[in-house]
Amino acid sequence: MKQRAIFCMGVILFFGSVAAYPQETAGRQESKETTPAAIQSLFPMEQDFSWRYERISKEGVSHYTTSYRGSREMDGHTYHILSNPYGVSYYISSPDFLKIGGMVQNEDVNKVNFYEEGDIVRLKTPLASGNRWQGRAVLEKEEDVIITAYHTEILGWEKVTVPAGDFDSIVTSSTQHTIFIKKKTGVGRGMLTFEQAWYSPGTGMVRRDMHLLYPGDVRVPLRDDRLEEFIRKKK
Repeated sequence: MKQRAIFCMGVILFFGSVAAYPQETAGRQESKETTPAAIQSLFPMEQDFSWRYERISKEGVSHYTTSYRGSREMDGHTYHILSNPYGVSYYISSPDFLKIGGMVQNEDVNKVNFYEEGDIVRLKTPLASGNRWQGRAVLEKEEDVIITAYHTEILGWEKVTVPAGDFDSIVTSSTQHTIFIKKKTGVGRGMLTFEQAWYSPGTGMVRRDMHLLYPGDVRVPLRDDRLEEFIRKKK
């Protein structure tokens, strides 16, 4: 009971800290994209789809691939499974939202840790400049608990250039505060990040740029993932 009280207090404090930071304002430079996009088009998930990214970070330039691993029916939801060398994510996609419902930190995609008290919503209708949402989620693992609070906003449409080419994309910005608490000791550490993501119809996420955020709106680059190739294997 005491641990749960600590976790809940952490969520409240961290959620408040996220709200205190300024958000990017809407009104992005509009591209020529005029046709309303569907969430399933902005984040397509089908068998044999994969995305190869170039990652730029302080460690240098690296490359990784995210692959679609199929879907699972659980607790009345259809979870779409995406994996890369950094972990496995369980997504829920609908005409109204795209969210992450669970995570796996090892190779066994069946050992899922599902979010409690909410999910991480990546996209949400209406897909229009100025649409904002916020949320919090708790991910309980064997040895620690991860508490996340976030604010996300759609900035609008713009053309973005990545190694794979030029893409008309819808852009989101998100401020996310995450705290990691050790169950055994109750000791925690936190991280505040600012992220912008670009989603292109028919392709998916073509860029994701993340910064560490410090008081005074000081931003330090963390990693910048840019699409190199969208792979659709022929059957």
